[in-house]
Amino acid sequence: MAKQLCSVEGCGRDSRAKGMCKLHYERVHKGIPLTGRPKIIKRCSVEGCKNPFHSKGFCAVHYARWVKHGSTEEIIPPPRERECKSCGRVLQVCAYGLCKKCYSLARVGLGRRKEEYEKNKGESSASCKQYYQEHKDEIKKRVRDRRKNNLELVKAEERKKYHKFKHITKEKRKEYFAEYHPKYKHSKRGLETAKRSNHKRRARIIGNGGSYTKEELALLREAFRGICPLCEKKAKLTIDHIVPLSKGGTNDIENIQLLCLSCNIKKSNRLE
Repeated sequence: MAKQLCSVEGCGRDSRAKGMCKLHYERVHKGIPLTGRPKIIKRCSVEGCKNPFHSKGFCAVHYARWVKHGSTEEIIPPPRERECKSCGRVLQVCAYGLCKKCYSLARVGLGRRKEEYEKNKGESSASCKQYYQEHKDEIKKRVRDRRKNNLELVKAEERKKYHKFKHITKEKRKEYFAEYHPKYKHSKRGLETAKRSNHKRRARIIGNGGSYTKEELALLREAFRGICPLCEKKAKLTIDHIVPLSKGGTNDIENIQLLCLSCNIKKSNRLE
């Protein structure tokens, strides 16, 4: 009797069951397509685990356990039992060294303290200011001593604080200068500062040197009493160099005099 061959096209094996060879029959039985290479899905080698293969014969979960603990069994860490900072009992610590009960009470207390602070904000800030004024020297000495004894720690704290609030500080600085700088620029103090800076810059460029402070200028104004020495009239006085900067005069207070605007314009860069 002639042997029957497998009915699948291109297969020359002997037929075993239902007109197919053993290989194709098993494929039909398992639901795998007859043509093409079957997709083999590797599973985790741990008993009862159906997760796909990841590495070393384990799935991702069991492989991570095997790397960390040397075993695929789940290791539950023991509860962190130690003495509570508040009540002193040896219990499972929740957070900040406190047991669950003390931690919940602390959170409630913190909320109450915040509410009380918001209610009495003005009084508390006034009392803080008063305390600072009464113990100003002690506080400053304590801060200096802490910085001197823990320089590296203080610098690290300052760097951390700077990087934390850098973007906020930058935005606030922009807002502050946008609002305040135009007002300051056109104020009396701002105009005097700009004039003083301009004189200092000109003297430095020419090479004459010298500078004066706002305190020295204030004393000079008191000495002149608002009276121009040339026309002897009471008027708004402006800054003038006795020996002009262009003639080799310095920018020191000894070379400064105060003249009214008209006399200052008439004098120009003449010596007298």
